Amino acid sequence: MPLPLPRWFIVALPLALVLAGCSRDRSYDDRDWSQIQPVAADIPQVREPGAAITRTNLGALDPCAVGAVGEAEAIATPGRGNTCTVNRSEGTVEVITDARYFSEGSGPDAINALDSRDRVEIADVVTWVGKGAVTSGGPSTGCAVVVPASLRLALAIVDAEEDCAAAQATAEAVLADLAAVTRPGRTVTEPVFYAVDEPDPGGVGGCAELGDQIEWLCAPVGEVDVPDDPVDLIRQGEADPRALCVPALESAQRSAASEGRSWVAVTTAVNPQELADRASYDGLRQCTLLEAQDRVGAASDPATVIVTARRQPLETNANTEVAGHPTYHSEQSGTWEVALTDPGDNGFLRIEVVDAQRQEPAWAEEFVADLVERVFD
Repeated sequence: MPLPLPRWFIVALPLALVLAGCSRDRSYDDRDWSQIQPVAADIPQVREPGAAITRTNLGALDPCAVGAVGEAEAIATPGRGNTCTVNRSEGTVEVITDARYFSEGSGPDAINALDSRDRVEIADVVTWVGKGAVTSGGPSTGCAVVVPASLRLALAIVDAEEDCAAAQATAEAVLADLAAVTRPGRTVTEPVFYAVDEPDPGGVGGCAELGDQIEWLCAPVGEVDVPDDPVDLIRQGEADPRALCVPALESAQRSAASEGRSWVAVTTAVNPQELADRASYDGLRQCTLLEAQDRVGAASDPATVIVTARRQPLETNANTEVAGHPTYHSEQSGTWEVALTDPGDNGFLRIEVVDAQRQEPAWAEEFVADLVERVFD
């Protein structure tokens, strides 16, 4: 028969539990926050020529001459304005000299016509080759070569065949000698397109999946240590959200997979930045997960996840719980604010999960629960 516990032990036990429960809060409050500095993100400096220069350069290119370059027997059928269809020995191509490949969007929801293509070097110039649309909101093509001239405008050579042989042969001839396809009496101002050794609108890691990556100062997430202690994770993640992206990416891959797409992690600015103000940036950033299109025919409603950490109290009445943590959830905006301990104590995560229609996807709750369990428990 077990011996009875002494009276002093029974009295002291609740006090010990109280002290243990408060240790995390006191430990959190006593941290030296001055030692954590905001991350200075390495922002790719994509060259953006003036709109007038870009339009003048592309307007100087004769689309029929582009389609027929290097082919003495080519037959051109003039189209409207800046388009032309040309029959070459390799096949038929359609040339568009003012393709508006950029798709305007709200924050990190924008995607562009480079989404499903491969970055291919042709004549020391950056080109994007593959299936998909070549203009914003336009129909998908079997294959095309898209050559960005700015953050919004490009030369596009659409191939009638899926192997893209005719389009690539045309691009090689064009980019090797732009003077040969320039309209009589017109000139172009170099550089017209992006060189392979400079950042371009779609070629910076996962930022290729973010149509307005420049305004949102997109930067890929590299290797970073993730603290085991949730207090340290909030403390570090507020200043450097790359620490949040690592577990968030793992949670997305586990609970938010979608057919034909995979998740990529980047950091973005909290608010869009004017072009003139983006040269240097070390302010607040946020972890952003984007769905990259792995193949044509993938889900057409890609989702976006944004994760931030805050050291101050949530100070909002919780209306639910996630993994035992008080949470305020707004289904309308797709936001989850999860307190580390109590809404009145320090530390919480803010997680936004929305699809391209700004609706919360069905898997959001499972994803949030998985992430919270990873970082808080």
